[in-house]
Amino acid sequence: MYDLDHFKDVNDTYGHNCGDLVLKEVSQTVKDEVRQNDIVGRLGGEEFLLILPNTDGQNAIKVAEKCRKAIEEMKINYKENKIKITASFGVTEVSNSIDTTDELLNIVDKNMYEAKSSGRNKVYGS
Repeated sequence: MYDLDHFKDVNDTYGHNCGDLVLKEVSQTVKDEVRQNDIVGRLGGEEFLLILPNTDGQNAIKVAEKCRKAIEEMKINYKENKIKITASFGVTEVSNSIDTTDELLNIVDKNMYEAKSSGRNKVYGS
């Protein structure tokens, strides 16, 4: 799971049309960084889910870090402005000890907030 850092500031400063552009460009950037069979989906607001089939936790963290860096390096052009954005990622590996989708989402959500609370623009995995 990943969440765009300080996204509300983008909407408040530049408007919702700019915010929509940022969401689309970040999504495309992440799609460009992952394999064709990986799944990128929007959960709501500025939260996204990245599903990496047949990927263990260590490699999932590497992919998340690659995506985080790609987002950080983006410069989104909006009117005369160049918008910079970062994202915080929470990662976990699906295992037999996780019984439900809700439990899985709670784990990655907790990990994402750990990334945010430790300074944002980070990847945190368990």
